Amino acid sequence: MEQNNEQQPADATLRDLPDAEYEQIRAMIYDLCRLSFDKDKKPLVQYRLGKRLRDLGFSSYRQYLKFVKEQDGGEELTILINALTTNLTYFFREPDHYDFLTETVFKPYAAGPRDARLRLWSAGCASGEEAYTVAMVMNESIPDLDRRDALILATDVSTRVLDIARRGDYPLERFKDTPAELRDKYFEPADQGGRARFRALPALTRLVRFRHLNLMDKWPMSNPMDVILCRNVMIYFDKATQQELVNRFYDALKPGGFLIVGHSETLTGVKHRFEHFRKTIHKKSE
Repeated sequence: MEQNNEQQPADATLRDLPDAEYEQIRAMIYDLCRLSFDKDKKPLVQYRLGKRLRDLGFSSYRQYLKFVKEQDGGEELTILINALTTNLTYFFREPDHYDFLTETVFKPYAAGPRDARLRLWSAGCASGEEAYTVAMVMNESIPDLDRRDALILATDVSTRVLDIARRGDYPLERFKDTPAELRDKYFEPADQGGRARFRALPALTRLVRFRHLNLMDKWPMSNPMDVILCRNVMIYFDKATQQELVNRFYDALKPGGFLIVGHSETLTGVKHRFEHFRKTIHKKSE
């Protein structure tokens, strides 16, 4: 096959992300959403942005950065964030958190007055698996849920993964830790090209509101939350940003509300007002 020799210099250039341009990318992402990329993430950034540059016809990262900065409306900056954020997850990840929600939040709520309000926030929801898992567990724990005022807010900075979440359509491998009876109860087959896929049913989708939100921006929620799940998100922030975020979460919760973080995360070294409830679970004072 004959090769296009005119494209080879561009590809060769894109295989080498200069340090100066990498520092500009790091600063741009940090300023916008406080995501912290160490120097060892340079190969990952180079790999993920290289395809975008080739699609746009740029022969250097310098050209691309000039394009991002000069573009009105920030559309390309959104695409840049989408390319660099990691979103791989699955249903019932870290299942002890869902056991906690069942016993400590949902069952007491089900035993309380029917007009009580329940709000949970999946902060950094990625492609929606966490939010839909919460919705499954909520359905299983609250018999009269359809007559209750209970909702899940799910937000992410990436518009790309929010589109996936709103579609609610997932490949079979995302259900590797999901009991088959729950998968078949709350999802319908949506096979594509011989590949097994499943689509969320209204019993789940009616409970979840997906919204685009940069956690560093002003939060639009006017009412306090009962539970905030921010799992495996803060590992991408530096300590100063973690501290700011954790204290904003505290203010966004009801008295007695809970913050749940990921098993790979800790609040050690972060000044905060939470009470330690159990590992990875923190409670706001009553």
